[in-house]
Amino acid sequence: MGGVSGIANTYLAAVDIGTSGVKSMLFDEKGNVAGSGCQEVYCTYPRANWVVQDPVMLRDAAFATLRIAKEESGIKASDIVALSFSAQRSSVIFIDEHEEPIKMIPWQDNRAIAEVDIIRSTIDENEYYDVTGTPPCETWILP
Repeated sequence: MGGVSGIANTYLAAVDIGTSGVKSMLFDEKGNVAGSGCQEVYCTYPRANWVVQDPVMLRDAAFATLRIAKEESGIKASDIVALSFSAQRSSVIFIDEHEEPIKMIPWQDNRAIAEVDIIRSTIDENEYYDVTGTPPCETWILP
């Protein structure tokens, strides 16, 4: 038999959505790479300390790189039994009233300088860390 749970010809898909690129890979049950795809993505910088990404661009790049990996591998989509995503830390995607994505503020954005100052003047940094699990910092999404 072979494969995951005794199913022949099974593959795992992994997608990494990064700051400057999206990468996808397909692995067989032994961890061998069966196919891969990569596509560059970009950030925009509308103001000092601001960083923005287009979530639709990131989604489309994820799908495109998965298609490239599948085509390179020659496997059937039905042979992919699991999908894993890795993405940028502490990012937020804003949606409109129709639940459509508008923009993403990624972890490199540092616009919350004033908010972090307010946090630091309101609560002890150790207590803040105990509550949130993160230090007060502009790159974390809470501020």
